[in-house]
Amino acid sequence: MVGAGSSAFVGYPTWPQLVNELRETFAPRSAIPEDLDAPSKALQIRQQAQETGRLEEYFRHLTNRFRPRATGRDYNDFHTELVRLGFCGIATLNYDVVLETAIIAASHDAGYHSGCEAIDLRAEKRQQCVHKYLQSLRPAECHGHVLHLHGIYNNAERIILTRQDYQDAYDGLMSGSRVAVGDTLGEMSGELAAHYANAQHPQITFQKKVMWALLATHPMLFVGFGMNDGFFLDVIRMVREDFNLCSEQVHYALMSYRERSHTEESQREKTERDLKALGISPIFYYVPEPEGLNGDEDHSGLKRLVSELARSVGVSTVTPRVPAISPNDISRRMLEL
Repeated sequence: MVGAGSSAFVGYPTWPQLVNELRETFAPRSAIPEDLDAPSKALQIRQQAQETGRLEEYFRHLTNRFRPRATGRDYNDFHTELVRLGFCGIATLNYDVVLETAIIAASHDAGYHSGCEAIDLRAEKRQQCVHKYLQSLRPAECHGHVLHLHGIYNNAERIILTRQDYQDAYDGLMSGSRVAVGDTLGEMSGELAAHYANAQHPQITFQKKVMWALLATHPMLFVGFGMNDGFFLDVIRMVREDFNLCSEQVHYALMSYRERSHTEESQREKTERDLKALGISPIFYYVPEPEGLNGDEDHSGLKRLVSELARSVGVSTVTPRVPAISPNDISRRMLEL
């Protein structure tokens, strides 16, 4: 399961960066509270674009922001190593096709010369394609499909970005006691807050069914994923409750951490505690403090970690750029994925 942190290596925006870009372009003078979460901010920005007659421009902006580049080089060695690790399948929350181009490149290097289909879970009348993806899940070095759970750039009207998009797709998953930490009814619009407050029996949508199936039937490795998507985490909780998994650790996540602070609980300790409560075993890589107030974070440790995993399972590195590290956190179960 690949998140926006992966595509950031080749210049695509992370979720907060995207919301900030949209705000500067479509709602520069709107008084959007800074303490709102990203989906709530995105909802207000989209509403502003609609009110000013710029909704079509808003969707074109999303399409252009995530479309493949003319150079055709929308991936790097990190991505080709990742897709060759022998997973049963690859899914993503990203709107770009970085993984597809990496898979095609990796297959050509291996002499397969095969294509890779992007399957959009948000597209209408695509259930059979999604079914084909689910049936294709088996260990492989080259994959023929990537499942885009939250949509894709060429279907921008249907991507999941705003809080309303989430509500439409997950249909009340966070209503009542399932409101995520930091999400309060007071932060939502009146109409949406009323929907959450009154939703007694949320429907089991196609979105939730597919995600439930993936989480229930396969161990997952989360890469470039901040693990702060409340709707997504609620599906994980649902699966744990349905199967009474309790303390079982089922999934894995490659997570960043900084040096231990002087606070009572370090960032790494808190992340580990929170994820293990969801049945997710974190595998950490180090991120140094950024230089200056606006310095970019250095996630090269994630690249080194994936390279170490690749070498551990016999996947060659095309162009090694940095010395490999040997993380003590990598367990035998991780390598058996």
